[in-house]
Amino acid sequence: MNKTIEEEPKQIQLLFVEDSKAVQKTLNEWIGEELPEAVNTFVGSCQDALNAIFQKIPDVVILELSLRDGSGIDLLRTIRKQFAEIKTIVFTNTTEDSYRNICSNGVRTHDLLHGKQMF
Repeated sequence: MNKTIEEEPKQIQLLFVEDSKAVQKTLNEWIGEELPEAVNTFVGSCQDALNAIFQKIPDVVILELSLRDGSGIDLLRTIRKQFAEIKTIVFTNTTEDSYRNICSNGVRTHDLLHGKQMF
């Protein structure tokens, strides 16, 4: 007799880098509904993000580019250089092409604001 062992869903480790408490709350509620198995960590600064990554490497970093203590772009570059295995999602209110080019760096991206695929 063959028994199938049901596997527990993998817990996805998400790190949100966002300095607005209101946005953190909204993201936490939304992700909680959509991905109840996700483990969400929220930080509000570049330094706190790096500290969190060094403590436990997340599967995905969701990153705001405009942070109070530094550049989200510099943080993105650091993550890509030192932690290539981490997937990143960038969100920002800035629509300048220079930001798109820096953030995409040859990776397929989607411009949610304008609803078009960038690469």
